[in-house]
Order: sequence, then C-alpha cells, then structure tokens
Amino acid sequence: MLAANHGLLVPRHKSHCLKVTSLTLGRALAAANAVLWAAESRGCTCEVSEGSERFELYLQGAQVSFAIRERQDEGLSKSGYKTRVPTNRLVLVLERRGGGAFEILDALNAPMQDRLHEIFPRLYRAVVVFRVDSRFQEARAARRVLYEAEQATLRQKAAVAEAERLLEQGHRDELISEAQQWRRARDTREYVASLEEAMAGAVPSQVSASWIAQANRIVLELDPMPARLAKLGFDPQ
Repeated sequence: MLAANHGLLVPRHKSHCLKVTSLTLGRALAAANAVLWAAESRGCTCEVSEGSERFELYLQGAQVSFAIRERQDEGLSKSGYKTRVPTNRLVLVLERRGGGAFEILDALNAPMQDRLHEIFPRLYRAVVVFRVDSRFQEARAARRVLYEAEQATLRQKAAVAEAERLLEQGHRDELISEAQQWRRARDTREYVASLEEAMAGAVPSQVSASWIAQANRIVLELDPMPARLAKLGFDPQ
C-alpha cells in the first residue's frame, strides 16, 4: 500500500525504490517494470530487500542498484512555509558498488523511459570491473598464502636455531660445571694424598684410617669424570 509523504507516494513497508507523486506514479512503475524485465532477460537476478531504497541487480557476481525519483522544486505553501512542488520530471539513479552514480533525467526531447537502455552498458562494465577486482583479490590472497607459508618456514627455522642454541648453551654450561667440579676433586685428592704422605711410617689409628677412607669416598663422589665416561660409552674402570 502507498502512503502520502509530503506529496510523495511511498510504500508503507518503507522500501523507497520509487519516490514519486501521483503525477508520475504510472510512468515510474512502467519504467521500473521495463528495467527489471530487460535485466532478467539478460540473466540478471533482481531483488528488493526489506527497508532498501533501491532495486538490486546482480549479474555474474557484479551488483548495481537503481531507484526512480521525481524531481521536485522548492515552493511556498499558502501559509508561507517552504514546501516541495511536483515537477512531473523523473530521474533514474543508477549506482555501482564502489563506484559513482549515473542519472537518467527526463528531458523535453528525451524522456527518461526512452533512455533506459543506457543502464546495461554500465551493468556490463560493472561485470568487467568485478572480474578484474576478483582476480586482483585472488592474486592478493595467493600472495598472502605464500607470505604466510614463508613466515611459517622462517618461524620454524628460527625455532630450530633457538633449540640448537639452547642445546649448545646447555652443553657449554655442563662442560664448564664438570671442569670446575673435576678441578675441585683433583685438589681434594691431592690434599688427601698429601695427608697420607705426611702420616707415612706412623701406625695409623682407627680414627685417622676412618677419616682417610671417608675422604677418599668423598673424592670419588666429587669427581665427575667416571659418570661422564659412562655417558660417552667408556668403561670408567
């Protein structure tokens, strides 16, 4: 159903594809019907979404939209307020997603309905633009996939290098620690041997013999070489 809105006839469900007065309603409906019929005969899908202000035409992925308006002039009401005055002149506004608008205006020698065929070259141009843009997007997506793969390879190489670095650092720290422990064991062994040499010729007491035996066990515990030789596959004996 149509409702009057400042002289314009608009659908009650708020889809304003046609904004016209009663002067041009018949011509506007006929023009819209002609465009939609011609578009469907060319393979287009035609839609009008709830709340939309345009007819949507889809062809091979491309989209254009159009609406029909009645041009109005400014005037004054009887009470002196500004108002809109119907002109009985129509304009079809064609828009392409991501592009500008194209208008087909009523003229004295070229009524709008006689120029509706001008829509379709622009529709075909939109298809070409869509194809070019799609190829560009596909190429960009492919480059993105390649970039991500390269980044994943770099991250994997970096992780391997870091693991090798940590392994080398662990080996280095372990070697230095063992060397320090070995020098401590060597110094302790030499000290115990010096004690034994100093007590040579004397009859060892139970206390001294026990102390020397315990000291030699400690030296064996301090020395990391037997454990390292075993890890390397050599018999420490």
